[in-house]
Amino acid sequence: MTPNPLCTLLRPLVRMLRPAPLGLVATVAAVSCFHGEKAPSVTPNGTLALGQLSTDHISDQPFGVVFGSPRGETSDASEVTLVFNRPMRALDLAGDEAPAPAKISPEVPGAWRWIGTHGLYFAPEGHLPRASTFVVTVPAGTRALDGSTLSAPFELKFSTQRPQLVSTNPWNGSTGLVPATRFTLQFNQPIADNEIRRAVKLASGSEKGIAIPFEVKRPDKDNPKLAEIVPARPLPLASKISLSVDESLRGVEGQLTADKSAFYQYETYCPRDTPKGKCAPRNSVSIGFSNPVAYADAKKAITVTPALPLQWWEGAGDD
Repeated sequence: MTPNPLCTLLRPLVRMLRPAPLGLVATVAAVSCFHGEKAPSVTPNGTLALGQLSTDHISDQPFGVVFGSPRGETSDASEVTLVFNRPMRALDLAGDEAPAPAKISPEVPGAWRWIGTHGLYFAPEGHLPRASTFVVTVPAGTRALDGSTLSAPFELKFSTQRPQLVSTNPWNGSTGLVPATRFTLQFNQPIADNEIRRAVKLASGSEKGIAIPFEVKRPDKDNPKLAEIVPARPLPLASKISLSVDESLRGVEGQLTADKSAFYQYETYCPRDTPKGKCAPRNSVSIGFSNPVAYADAKKAITVTPALPLQWWEGAGDD
């Protein structure tokens, strides 16, 4: 039998102790360091029993669904969640879970999954189709783990985001537009080209003015929410330009329409008249433009009749 290394170190100290009760104690301690000693035999006083499952968390209300989401019109519905007031299943092993009693209509690719014993949620593949109305039902007779049954069917209705024009470039109210201006439209969901041509109107003068035909381009092939309107002819100068979206606008994913119209207004630049009136001797003349012009280009384009030597303010630089 191989002695414990710690006990080997203790033996010289034990030999040095004088015969005394303390020496006897040290001797007993040294002997106990050797392997092979048995644990003391103790008679048990009792046995442990499994505790009973508490029922404090179980509702005293009739069995039912106490929470459901989303409801009504939503802006960003990513999943459906239901919570029951009684346990619906035991904590099964993964892959052997109880089937979900809920259904979603119209059907969407995805899966129902349990959360603990009371919760249930539906996770779609990708996202729930936009501009769509859904109904989630739990049928009457659905049974809880304690045997309680649902006395009446549960129903949850909600709709996903309607199509909408979020922003334009140029932005609403912009002035100084050039005749070749293009309009970039950012929608909250994909809109087909034909639908943009049908529901969007570009006009000069006002919303009910002269229609301006346009083509629909896609500046980013990876972003179906982005579209570009290219007028078929130059925009008229010194004119108000309107862009309107009809309330019947429809996306490619669902049947719900925009349900409200949108109106944006712009203005093209106005060529300035030449200065009029009398000028004081040795006075300067200021000219303002409706849109940015390079200083060097302005110096080349401006003439005075009859011809006069002009002194230009050099502080403006070439920008």
